[in-house]
Amino acid sequence: MQLLKRRKKNKEVDVDNTGKEQDQEQVKEQDVDIKNQFMDNVPTFIDLIAPDGIAIKSEDHGVIKQSLGTQTYFRPMYIPRDGYPRKLKTNWLNNILSMGEVDVVIDIHKVRKNEAIKRLQRQQTMFLSNLTWQNKKGNIDQINDLQTKIADCEMLMEEIQFGENDMFNVSSQVILYSDSLQNLNKSSEFLEDALSGFSIKLATAFSRIKKGYKSGLPFGKNYLSDSYRNIDRRALSTFAPYISGSGRYHGGIPYGINMITDQKEFINSFGNETYRPDNYNMGFFGVSGSGKSVGMKMKISREMPLANVYAGIIDPEGGATRS
Repeated sequence: MQLLKRRKKNKEVDVDNTGKEQDQEQVKEQDVDIKNQFMDNVPTFIDLIAPDGIAIKSEDHGVIKQSLGTQTYFRPMYIPRDGYPRKLKTNWLNNILSMGEVDVVIDIHKVRKNEAIKRLQRQQTMFLSNLTWQNKKGNIDQINDLQTKIADCEMLMEEIQFGENDMFNVSSQVILYSDSLQNLNKSSEFLEDALSGFSIKLATAFSRIKKGYKSGLPFGKNYLSDSYRNIDRRALSTFAPYISGSGRYHGGIPYGINMITDQKEFINSFGNETYRPDNYNMGFFGVSGSGKSVGMKMKISREMPLANVYAGIIDPEGGATRS
């Protein structure tokens, strides 16, 4: 009898312990649920930057609802593969950036040297085969065009083999914005006409407005796979938005040679009576051994006798005194 009573007491104790453990687990789960609900109620980064709504009911433009009373029309566009000229001029990108409310996305991927040479060899074989066919038919205009392309392929392959050039896959995309559809059409026509002066053709992301708009967002992904075009290093250098063919002369000291026009460039930190720069500060950037110190010393040594400008150097590491 005593053994039975002890066993019953032990069972009661076990039941009480399991009940307490279950209650503790429920309390913990409730605490976790409250914490999760709190974190879910905090606005995310997407909530902060996203507009009130986006509607895409047309095949060549969309509408963004910014607030209760305003809406913005947008049109994604890109430069197709056949939209680039044989040679790109500098400063062509400024025509797009000067359109006002616009987003420009340049997606660049470098091609490995071996793969670039294989592509060019394959392309050259296609051109040679086509040239043979055009010679049989006697199409002189096609023959001259193919001979030019073959010469360009041979030159580019030679430059890549000797490390003088590189090949890149480049996608150029534009999203224009406007407060009305009429103004959006006018801006699109104006941009198309401006780029046609550089022999550059624009195409809308027709029936792919959503993909074109997502490609312009800072997600790091291009949803228009047919927008890539192989471009070499020299042509890619013209994509820099702050390049001008030649600088204006406002006096000052000779500072270097323009690699594009082969003209001398002058710098005048403080301007003259007719021209005053907005900011006289200057910075030198480059990897180790690229000539930052030499450029600074050359500027100081030329400004002192030629422009009567005296400079003081704050040199904690003693680099100026050692040399």
